[in-house]
Amino acid sequence: VLMAVVASAGAGFCQAPLPSARPGFEVASVKPTASADGRSLIQAASGRWTMRNLALRRMILIAWDLQDYQLVGDPAWVGSEHYDVQAKADSGASVQEMEQPILRALLEDRFRLRVHREKRELPIYELAVAGGGAKLQRSREGSCGDSCGFHLTTDELNRTLDGKGVTMEMLAGNLSRS
Repeated sequence: VLMAVVASAGAGFCQAPLPSARPGFEVASVKPTASADGRSLIQAASGRWTMRNLALRRMILIAWDLQDYQLVGDPAWVGSEHYDVQAKADSGASVQEMEQPILRALLEDRFRLRVHREKRELPIYELAVAGGGAKLQRSREGSCGDSCGFHLTTDELNRTLDGKGVTMEMLAGNLSRS
């Protein structure tokens, strides 16, 4: 499933109550990022949602639970312009509600975002065990301490992905985003 995007650059960046006919934040502030340090933050806790220095493209990927390759047709500025979002939802709103239907409503409202879903055939890759057998080793519980996860290194021609304490599902997902 792919999603095409139409967004308006002239969106309102103000703090205002959102219409209550559909799920939404009670109040939200969306502003162009003032920081130039390059660090991003996403934080959700007890009805509060904060995003700092995120491209609209990243927000869309979160709100519609998409992989990067599934989002097509967006203007270049959607990936290059970064925004700060501070929002307050009902105290009973879960993180999942805030990052999906409620964030969708905010993006549709503030950026006049319109989406279109369609199915397309795309190339796929199969992970297969080489002739000499699998070289991967199962991780022992707690063996990686604080260093669990992936580490990607690149040089001019090669990319190396090292992983410790990751599942095959995590490996496949990471490879699909490469």
